[in-house]
Amino acid sequence: GTQFTQRCARRFAVETNVWHLSRHKRRILLWLLNFVRRNCQRGNQLSRIDILQHQFVEFIPERLESGVLYISKRFKTASHLCCCGCGKEVATPLNPSKWQLEEHSSSVSLSPSIGNWSFHCRSHYWIEENRVHWASAMSTARIAGVKARDKKDAETYSRQSNEAPRIKQAAFIKYVQKAKCAFKKWFG
Repeated sequence: GTQFTQRCARRFAVETNVWHLSRHKRRILLWLLNFVRRNCQRGNQLSRIDILQHQFVEFIPERLESGVLYISKRFKTASHLCCCGCGKEVATPLNPSKWQLEEHSSSVSLSPSIGNWSFHCRSHYWIEENRVHWASAMSTARIAGVKARDKKDAETYSRQSNEAPRIKQAAFIKYVQKAKCAFKKWFG
């Protein structure tokens, strides 16, 4: 609470005094200060969420609770507040080109990982059996590669899902034609 706020307010005084440290210690301290600054801007106390509860709902609520993964099977989506504690809403569409939901006896898993790269926090984690497994930070180049692969997967899925009705329709037409032939044989 108040100690955290005081530390955030004093960060500038600390920054001016780090230049006399060795390069290695200075880099570590500056990284730590930036980490604290980001969390100070978010207004939290570095509270990550490590376990989620899941709730199956028909509609995703307008106001999400921290630590709850809301799953709407009807609309094929899952939503939760970012597990880093920043409070941003994370929506995960459930389809083969995005995320898959796996239900266990009393827990759920989402795969692949959730990378919130458009958020200020840039958090990256997996949800396996209601547990949040944190991943290391990714470089900008690697994030760009993942986004390109995700876009390609979405295009492939879209193309395949558009072709599926045509294939089903063709199979149905063949079935009707075979049925016609059978009726002609039976009833002359």
